[in-house]
Amino acid sequence: AAGIDIPDNVDLYDIGNATWPRDDVIKPAFNILINAETPKATHFRICRVLAEHCGDPAAADTERGDKVARGAAWQLLLQRYGADAGALIAAIKARHEPIAQAFGSGAGLRLQRIDSDMVLRVIADLLRQGIPALPIHDEILAPATKAGQLCEAMETALQRVKNMLSRKALKPTAFLAK
Repeated sequence: AAGIDIPDNVDLYDIGNATWPRDDVIKPAFNILINAETPKATHFRICRVLAEHCGDPAAADTERGDKVARGAAWQLLLQRYGADAGALIAAIKARHEPIAQAFGSGAGLRLQRIDSDMVLRVIADLLRQGIPALPIHDEILAPATKAGQLCEAMETALQRVKNMLSRKALKPTAFLAK
């Protein structure tokens, strides 16, 4: 949606910093950044990722007890890991400066919804043609003899989304209704 082409050989989780491990810290932090709807939620959740990585039992306390106890646990994580979380967020934003404004905005969730709507559109088109299809994560299985119809349905769904995005009508429910 940002119009940025990313070469296949680029590791989006490589932020040029060996302080944090890629899979246990950077990857979940990146995904939190792109999916969380507010900067505050982003910061708290990344504190939890850091706590879990360090084996801090306080991370589990954010899900236990009443609202007051959970709030206290979150505050404890913020005290312990807030500075590191801030540094990690800054490093990821610096690495991905062209899309940094999307972090903490819920953009990832909106894009996932658009992707899901596209899959539903393709499946519906194929079923109307009597073609069995099965969505599996980010793929659609259909009989090999129907590959042409599958590709056509996918192109149609993609063009519909491109048109929607070009009109800046970022309302996935409008896509589903058409």
